[in-house]
Amino acid sequence: MTSSVDLILIRGAPGVGKTTIGKLFRASTPTGVVVDVDDVRRMVASETFTYGENIDYRKSVTATCALVESFLVMGYTPIVVLDVFSGPILELFIASCPTHRMAVITLYAEDRVLARRMARRRPNGYINPEVAIKVNRLMKPACDSSDAWIDTSSLSPADVFAEIGRQVKRIAEEGQR
Repeated sequence: MTSSVDLILIRGAPGVGKTTIGKLFRASTPTGVVVDVDDVRRMVASETFTYGENIDYRKSVTATCALVESFLVMGYTPIVVLDVFSGPILELFIASCPTHRMAVITLYAEDRVLARRMARRRPNGYINPEVAIKVNRLMKPACDSSDAWIDTSSLSPADVFAEIGRQVKRIAEEGQR
């Protein structure tokens, strides 16, 4: 996928498909980079996912911004960044990259679908379905800060990836961020 935006932020609760979409971007975008904030968090502190802010999470987001900036300077584009990106964290990230063309895509899934996806993760990955569902429910009303919202419940990963491509193209044409 090629893009006329520098940054594509993919946000959503655990289990909505962010990591899978990141893998599809890696496979199809040879000039781009995928950065998962969870990977940066694990470099900074061996913490597990918790919904809510803490100082290590904020520092990890700041470090991710610096990493993204480095990749952009080296000519990689687009940079896809994966995270929950709760409201304040999304605003922190956007404020750190004000000169870059950006698309923010929120992924969401129905509770029953998300619970089923979380169950399939066992024993690897984040597997707390109660927290994932809570975060998922909080993401839907927070979509105001997104350029696009995609319900992944009935879509295959390839369909979600294609829809992200359509939305990024629309956002680029509209020049939203």
